[in-house]
Order: sequence, then structure tokens, then C-alpha cells
Amino acid sequence: MRDSVRVLSTALALSLVLTVPAAAQRIDSPYRFVDKKRDLGPYVAYVFADGGAVDLGPNAGLAFGARFGIRVSDPLQVTANVTYFPTDRDVIDPSGPNAPEKIGTTPSNLLILSGRLQLNLTGARSWNGLMPYVIGGLGIVFDTSGDITCTGGVTDPTCQILPNERFEFNNSFVGQVGIGTAIIISDRIGLRLTIEDNIWKLDAPPAWITLGPDLPRVPPESDWTNNISFGIVSSYWF
Repeated sequence: MRDSVRVLSTALALSLVLTVPAAAQRIDSPYRFVDKKRDLGPYVAYVFADGGAVDLGPNAGLAFGARFGIRVSDPLQVTANVTYFPTDRDVIDPSGPNAPEKIGTTPSNLLILSGRLQLNLTGARSWNGLMPYVIGGLGIVFDTSGDITCTGGVTDPTCQILPNERFEFNNSFVGQVGIGTAIIISDRIGLRLTIEDNIWKLDAPPAWITLGPDLPRVPPESDWTNNISFGIVSSYWF
């Protein structure tokens, strides 16, 4: 009987010795592998647009769009973005008695098409549900508002200044750099938070260059501006 008790006691002690270290080794990792390679979703962003040296360019406002991304390696993702930025811009008279004087606003509805490379800093894994990244991209931006025809009955303030004084948002290449993070909510659903700089060019109207010596501020012929945006993206992974 005593031998049986000793055997049982020894077996119990050994089981405790063996199981405690094994339990201590089971440490939950903050990293989780994300096996889905593609994601698609809409987004909204607020753009702090830079009007340029003399505030001829677009004003700040909300932008809307969609993105599609595909992971081509553990850290690298390629994305395509379409952004619609409906805003307005100031119309400024450079030759009136109070020049330069803002005389109103006119629509400036921008469409941006771009392709990007995204470097995921944690590779194909999330860290505590987050996947931080940096982005760089190129694209084109153009104004979809169309030309203003100054005929009878047109009240747009652009028609109050001379043709060579009127600013036009010409098609421009756009460079994009930024940072962000994906927030993994479930296997297929997530969000992205982004901060981006969209760099595009504003061309000065000819009269602004001619009148330069008589103006307090003179725009460069080509003014590359930084337009910072803060965005949130809804993502579906598949």
C-alpha cells in the first residue's frame, strides 16, 4: 500500500514538473499572418489644398474615391486609386483698383487617377491588429468642371476679369507620398487610416507674370504645391 502511494506521489510530482514549463512556453504572439492578398474599398478624405503662392488653386474640402490593392510579395503591395475632389477656387482680379482682389469663387472639381507602391512595414503580418505602411505613387490630376463660356447671362466671377488673367487648372502629373496603417477587424474586413501629400502643379495666368512688378506677390510660372490629406478607407480582403 505504501509503495503504491509513493508511486502515485512520484507520478504526480513529475507531471507537475513537466507541465508547468510547457505552459510557461505558450506565449501568445502579437503577430498574425494575413493570408488574403487583395483588398478593395471606398474611402473619404479631407484635403488641405494649397492654393499656391497667390491662392489661385483649389480650396480645401472633402474628397471621395476607391482603391484596389494586391500584395505581390510579403512587404510589397501595388494599388490603383481613383479620387474625386469636388471643391472650388478663388477668382482673383490682378488688375483692378484694389488688386489683387478676390471677387468670388468658381467650381473646381478634380479627378485624380494614380498607381502606388505600398511597403508594409510588418510584411504579410499584422501587429496587434495593425499593419503600418509607407506609400509612394504617381498619377494625373485634371479639372472636370470644363471651360467657362462668358456669354450673356453668365454670372461666374471669372467673366469679370480679362481672359489672360483667368486661372485654369491644367492637367498635371501628381506625385503622392504618405504613411498609414491597416486595422484588421476580421479575416475579410478592415479599415485604413492614411496621411498623404499630393503634389501637383499650378500654372500662372500670363497677365500675372506681366503685372508682377505691380503686385505684392508674384506666382511662379509653375508652382508645385503640397496638398495634405487625412483619409479613412473601408477595406474588404479576398
